[in-house]
Amino acid sequence: LLMICVYIALAHRFPARSLPQMHTEVYGRKIGQFINVLYLFFCFLFTAVSLRNLGDFFTGYIMTETPMLVVLALLACTCSFAARGGITLVLRNAFLFFLSMTLALLTNSLLLIPNMELSNFLPMFQLEAGTYAKASFVLAAAPFCEILVFLFLLPYKDEKANVKKAFFWGLLLGGFYLLLTFLRDIASLGVALSYLTEPTYEAVRLINLMDVFSRLEIVFAFILIAMRVFKLSVLFCAIIRCLEDVIGRPIQKRGRALSLVSVIAVLLSMYLFRTGITLPEWFRNIGSYIFGVFEMLLPLITLLLAVLRKKRA
Repeated sequence: LLMICVYIALAHRFPARSLPQMHTEVYGRKIGQFINVLYLFFCFLFTAVSLRNLGDFFTGYIMTETPMLVVLALLACTCSFAARGGITLVLRNAFLFFLSMTLALLTNSLLLIPNMELSNFLPMFQLEAGTYAKASFVLAAAPFCEILVFLFLLPYKDEKANVKKAFFWGLLLGGFYLLLTFLRDIASLGVALSYLTEPTYEAVRLINLMDVFSRLEIVFAFILIAMRVFKLSVLFCAIIRCLEDVIGRPIQKRGRALSLVSVIAVLLSMYLFRTGITLPEWFRNIGSYIFGVFEMLLPLITLLLAVLRKKRA
């Protein structure tokens, strides 16, 4: 929530300007463009992580015999096609995805009640304080502070849009959904939670109510894929916007640019993470700190410098 306050303050201080435009104004053209290039790298890394995460889910649970490259290429092409219409077209589907996710979460949670054991929550608070602090930092970096990408898309917002309300309530609602998912999965899976790459999917597989409600993981998988493709489509739009701010002019041939973005994202996903096991390990030990620099440190510095420059003026 503290970082969301920083994002909101930046949005109010620089209305209708994207994050790269804020950097140019605060740091000057040369330093600002250098920071923008770094953020372009961050967007590609963020996209590669999200794409590989979805690819691992595909090859691990749905299409186990399909080569990873084929899956990643098809997913990237789908996201590229969605982003070609622009962020406005992508976000028109947001409420539909939100309703689908809400319905799936509530239904799965209710049907999993017979499988829940309160003893799975015990013993509590057995780890060192530093372990909880690191886990909190990792969780802040992904997924909560990932909404930084919406600062790239601020020029597209409606003039009457309430940025503070959108960021604040969006984060609280997302946090509530994530907490509910965690509690449900822990109560259903217990110790097995520590050894699963997709615990929510495995929890839904436990549903078997009178042999009528079973194999609901297929429905959950469909919704999960749709939500992640939606997220990747937003990321593709953010990359295009960041690229336009870096080069200083609109991209005329948007389709070709998105094709290039797809190729780079697929290559990064393939060769940065050799196996699905390396991705969560990499993010816990390295990736979360890289994300933290771009999501927490640099926005905070940018806001402080903007405030100091205004006071000096």
